[in-house]
Amino acid sequence: MDPNTCVTHKTFTDTVKARHEIESEPPLPNPDLTGSDPIAVEAKADPKTQVRSIVDWIELMVRNFMVRGTRSPTQWIFDSWIRALESNYYNPWLTFPFILNPYLGLPCFMMHFHATSIGLLAAVPSALAFWPSYYAEPASLYRNDEPSVKVETLYQFPNNGSWIDNLALRSDGSVLLTRLDTPEVWSVDTVTGNATLVHSFANATSCFGISEIDDDVFAVVVGNFSTKTYQPTAGSFTVQKLDFNNVHATENEDATQMASVSHIAALPEAQALNGMASFTKESHLVLIADSPKGVAWKLNTETGEYSIALNDTTMLPAEGQALPLGVNGLKLVDDYIYYSSTTRMQFGRVQVNQDATPAGDYEIIASGFLPDNLDVASDGTAYIATDPQNSVVRISPYGQISLVAGGQLSTQMPGPTSCRLTSDGKTLYVGTSGGQVAPVLGTFMEPAKVVKITFE
Repeated sequence: MDPNTCVTHKTFTDTVKARHEIESEPPLPNPDLTGSDPIAVEAKADPKTQVRSIVDWIELMVRNFMVRGTRSPTQWIFDSWIRALESNYYNPWLTFPFILNPYLGLPCFMMHFHATSIGLLAAVPSALAFWPSYYAEPASLYRNDEPSVKVETLYQFPNNGSWIDNLALRSDGSVLLTRLDTPEVWSVDTVTGNATLVHSFANATSCFGISEIDDDVFAVVVGNFSTKTYQPTAGSFTVQKLDFNNVHATENEDATQMASVSHIAALPEAQALNGMASFTKESHLVLIADSPKGVAWKLNTETGEYSIALNDTTMLPAEGQALPLGVNGLKLVDDYIYYSSTTRMQFGRVQVNQDATPAGDYEIIASGFLPDNLDVASDGTAYIATDPQNSVVRISPYGQISLVAGGQLSTQMPGPTSCRLTSDGKTLYVGTSGGQVAPVLGTFMEPAKVVKITFE
């Protein structure tokens, strides 16, 4: 029988080609990865005594397959079926039905059946591996469905080329933002949408991470960085203090000055300081990501002493990348430091001691997307900006991913770089670069802006 007349043979060759094309491209945030578990279980229920239907079993298995990656169950089944077809194609002796009836359509049917059987057998190890986790399944349920949100622009700069790097929230509700294209910190009124320049730093080109270290007192990373070549000037990075409580205007000072400025420390060994997170106010410590170096420095904002606190392979830049961006955003929640690792396309955490040194293993919570700066709620739910992918995603404590707003081809918020969640969890503020790293559809860019996302 001519193999070209067999639908299975033609479909197989086309499908294998399609699969290789899919796998050659980096995965994008998948809004389908919601991983919802609709099983309502009381908190005190014993998992081993729970009665679950076959549908419940399937949903639990589906959620397990999606927890720590970006491939959907459909893709997983698709791959299993293709692997089985490859076995048939490259090992003709496996397709013994051809010997029995080489002239009828039965061989094509049997090849489908045989391939499906092999695919199901290939699933057995994964199913067996899932079995223990069925009994270890937490009693409480956690949903991560795509939220219903309202997205609006709070403030936008007038010129292309403007670039917001990081955000912080003040106690009065206003948003502080740092700019990468110029060494400035701005304040945006979240009620009126008006923006005011807080301070412009001398002898620098850019501002990076910002974090509150005391009541209405903020530490800011300042240094030299080119938004054209994306190259930092090693040894140029310092940490400065903005104190909104201690403003004493004189005749020689700008009457519009909003905060007093003082020097905290210079870190000449740093390659390129980036995101920053306050540790505890009592410790006076902040953690600062050094993206090219792949470490997190700890700095005492009172004494100016600093050293490397966190150092792991998951924080290093991925090999072969033109832009060496490793650890990027940082956030402390309870006794865990959550971090994004951009070119490794990973989001993880590590338990830390009182002195900000690691107390446990580095854990990868989710992967397969390009994370920038982030914020994490008290329950461990993370909100992460994905600059070149033009979206903000939400990640549950179990690693389930859902899309909050934007999208790869969306012009809603090109180049989101950072996000901050309000204390009540009802509003998320997002800063953007205007799509300078990766213009939408290859051409669309706009001035940087602050986006207000309200959860409805």
